[in-house]
Amino acid sequence: MAAGRGNFPITGTWVINVLVSTSIGAMVAVLIIGLAKLNKFDKDRSFFPTLTIVIASYYPLFGVLESRFIWHEWMVFVLFTLITLYWYSRYTLAIGVLLIGHGLYDFAMHIGSVGNHIPQWWPMFCGALDVTLGSWVLWYCTNKVKNVG
Repeated sequence: MAAGRGNFPITGTWVINVLVSTSIGAMVAVLIIGLAKLNKFDKDRSFFPTLTIVIASYYPLFGVLESRFIWHEWMVFVLFTLITLYWYSRYTLAIGVLLIGHGLYDFAMHIGSVGNHIPQWWPMFCGALDVTLGSWVLWYCTNKVKNVG
């Protein structure tokens, strides 16, 4: 039998949990997008990198829950933050790529056994949120560029 996250076997319940976590993550992303557009947050260039940094900041929090993972989680957070700040000032479109990359990192964490310090549903929830938001940022930035010219 194939394994899900860690030693959890893939069962019907596991598949349902993955689908529910992923669906809720995507729905929360759509809610964030809607609220950002409604309040015109998307007009402020700093909105996209702030979103990326806040999303990545959850991992050090999870690292605190199990101290043997704290350095790993902090390194990932610092790496994403530094890359975000670097690209923010140069190429906003890269923020969308970073969000999608963070989502792929989340999905990889779900497949691999990183530890029990992260709730089982979190990687799929956050991965779907990241990929949805990242796709929107890419669309928004390319659409904005097309409309300007």
